[in-house]
Amino acid sequence: MSEKKVVRRNVAIALGIACIILIAGLGGVMAYYSMVVNDKNTTYGSYTSSHAHTNSDYNSLQSTYDNYVSSHSHTDSEYNSLTVASLQNVGMSVSNTNKQWSWDPPSHLAITDFVFNMGTNTAYNCKFHVKVWSSENTLLKDTYTDLGSIAGRSYIYKSVAEVPYEGWGHHWSVTLEWT
Repeated sequence: MSEKKVVRRNVAIALGIACIILIAGLGGVMAYYSMVVNDKNTTYGSYTSSHAHTNSDYNSLQSTYDNYVSSHSHTDSEYNSLTVASLQNVGMSVSNTNKQWSWDPPSHLAITDFVFNMGTNTAYNCKFHVKVWSSENTLLKDTYTDLGSIAGRSYIYKSVAEVPYEGWGHHWSVTLEWT
């Protein structure tokens, strides 16, 4: 005698409902992504219609580039010099205040500067080397003011409030040093 396995009616209905839900979900996903693709195609079509160039446009650009390259040759050392750290003062301001009376603050220089690293490498141990001389050319102060490190192609704004010294300063020098 052969036995047939029969699925209960409730199980068959549940499987049918699950299939209908899955098919409806698949249809919804397909409709959504169809709209997304159509939107992207419209955006791409709009871009290509407004950014079209002919071969003569490209040939003209190539010719301009070739002319530039042929007339602007540089040595390897010139290119290499662009990568090393190279500090420049931009708008340095130094003011000198001399002590005149016993109750005045000590004589000092106030330095304000933008320091720009023109190279691409970082400049380490950056500092101002400050020297102050009297009118008789006696060295009154020889000191360094630390600036830290300055990354390539960047700048710092440095305001040194005070570099004190003893005596009556007549002239001074402030130079940048780094490693």
